[in-house]
Amino acid sequence: MKAKNNSKKGTAAVAAIGLAAVVAAGVCLGAIFTRGNTAAPEDFGQQMQVTPSGNDNGLLSLAAVTTQNEDGQTVQQITATVTPSDALNAIVVWSIAWGETQGSWGSGSQGDISDYLTITPTSDGALTAEVECLAPFGTQAIITANIRGYEEISDTCTVDYVQKYEDATAQFNFTHTDTSKNFSWNLSGSNASAKTVDFPPVESFSELSNYTSSHTVTAVYSDVYTKAVVPSSVMVQIVSTGSYREALELAGVTSSAGNMLTEDIENSDTLTFSTPLQTILGFENATVSSSQFNAYRSYLVANDITYLTVRVTTVDDAGSHMKTFMLKFSGIGSNASGIQLPDEGLEF
Repeated sequence: MKAKNNSKKGTAAVAAIGLAAVVAAGVCLGAIFTRGNTAAPEDFGQQMQVTPSGNDNGLLSLAAVTTQNEDGQTVQQITATVTPSDALNAIVVWSIAWGETQGSWGSGSQGDISDYLTITPTSDGALTAEVECLAPFGTQAIITANIRGYEEISDTCTVDYVQKYEDATAQFNFTHTDTSKNFSWNLSGSNASAKTVDFPPVESFSELSNYTSSHTVTAVYSDVYTKAVVPSSVMVQIVSTGSYREALELAGVTSSAGNMLTEDIENSDTLTFSTPLQTILGFENATVSSSQFNAYRSYLVANDITYLTVRVTTVDDAGSHMKTFMLKFSGIGSNASGIQLPDEGLEF
C-alpha cells in the first residue's frame, strides 16, 4: 500500500492549515528481544518488525521505536510528525490492515487482523500509537496514518513477523559394509539430560574403518512468518569429556584437545558432512591393538557418565543460539569378544 500523492484538495488543505512541504524520511525500526519471564504470556512482539513506506509526501512522516507496554510485552511505539510543527490540523487517524504480501501462509486463512495485531493511539487523534502483536502471522500488515479529513495526506509502515529460531537437531548416520551393523544417533528434544546413543556394534578396532558416514545438523525455525531468516552460520562441535579422554589413553590414544570435531557452514539452515566414525570417536590416524580397544570399552562400560558433548551453534541476525546434547553409550560390549566386565567395576 502506497501513500497517496497530494491532490488539488490536499494542496488546498495544506494552504489552509499552513503546512510546509519537506522531505519525509520515516524511519521505522523493528527489533527482536530476548524473552523475559517465562511465566508471562509469550511475547510475540519480539518477532515483530516495522519498516518505512519509503514514500515522500513532505507533510506527514512516521517513526517508531521498540518499547514495552505496562504488561511487559514488546510493542512498537509509532510517532507521526506533521509539518510544520504549528499546523492547525494535526489530528491523526490510525489504522492497520492486511496487505497483499504473503509469507508462509496467506491472508485467506489469516482471519481478523485484530486477533494478531492491534494499533492503539494514546488518545483520540494523538500523534502517537502503540502496535502490539498478539500472535504469529503469515501475511504482511500495513499501518496507515493520515490527517483527519484529508486522507490523501498520509504515510504508511509495513509490519512483518520475522521467522524465529526454535531448536536444532542432529542426525549422525553410520553405514557398515555389513548392514546388520548400521547404526545412527538421532539427537533432538531437550538438552537438559544426557542422551543414550548406540556404540558401534563391532568386535574389533579395525572394523571402525568399515563404516561410511553421512550426517546432518539442522537449525529449526518457526513455520509462521512473513520474513524468512537464513542463518549466517551453523556449526557443530563434538567435544570429549575428561573421562572420555582417559578412556582413549587406555587405548593408547592421547587427546590433548577437548574438540574432536568442528564443522561449519554459512548461509544455510542445514549442515551436511561426512566425518568418519574414527574421527568422531577420537581415533583419527590411530593404531590400536585388540587389548587396548577392549580396555577402552571396558572403561566406558564401568563408568556410566557423559563422554561426548555435541554442540550446535546457530548464528543469525538475532544473535547466537546454542543447543547442547550430552551423550552416553549403550551396547558397548554386546557384540565384543575378550571384554572383561567385573561385577564391581574396573581399576586402572
